[in-house]
Amino acid sequence: QDIDLKALCFKAIVKIVISMGVIGVAILNIVKNKQLLKTFFYWALGLKFIKPIIENYNFSNYFFTLSLAQDAGVPLDNSLELSIQTIDSFELNKKLNKAKKMIQEGCEITTAFEITGIFSEYAISQISAAEKTGELSKTYEDIALDYQKEYLAKIDTLIKLVEPSMLGFAAIFVLIVGVKMYSKYYETLFSLF
Repeated sequence: QDIDLKALCFKAIVKIVISMGVIGVAILNIVKNKQLLKTFFYWALGLKFIKPIIENYNFSNYFFTLSLAQDAGVPLDNSLELSIQTIDSFELNKKLNKAKKMIQEGCEITTAFEITGIFSEYAISQISAAEKTGELSKTYEDIALDYQKEYLAKIDTLIKLVEPSMLGFAAIFVLIVGVKMYSKYYETLFSLF
């Protein structure tokens, strides 16, 4: 009976290792393949609890790139194009390309960003004020930091929500293995009496 228990544990460990390997390979393929990564982000945007994290992450990258490009003296058209390339979402990419086209046609930055409907009112008001004062680069950096703080806070919240359930799954797994192990011993013990 000990051999059965050892075989059972070995099979369980092998299945866990294989599952982790398959998941790891899938994650690596998603990260390495840019198109697959964008598809994954598009799918993940449909999930209510992941959408704000991905959007804020993308907006943070977008505004950081825009700020750096403006500081480096890159023309606005090129700055917008570079910033759009940091976006991993089809939906957001499409809306930002539309805003870029509007800006190229002479529309104010604030108006173009407002029409997209993807940025917060706070970000739009900051951009509006900066457009009037000429401090766009610093404002873009501040907005990027705000979005970064938001997505990091949401990740912390998500981890705090997922962590207890992961502990619960681990406890259930340990309980099942323990019951399997000790059931054999109790079976043997009660067969003696």
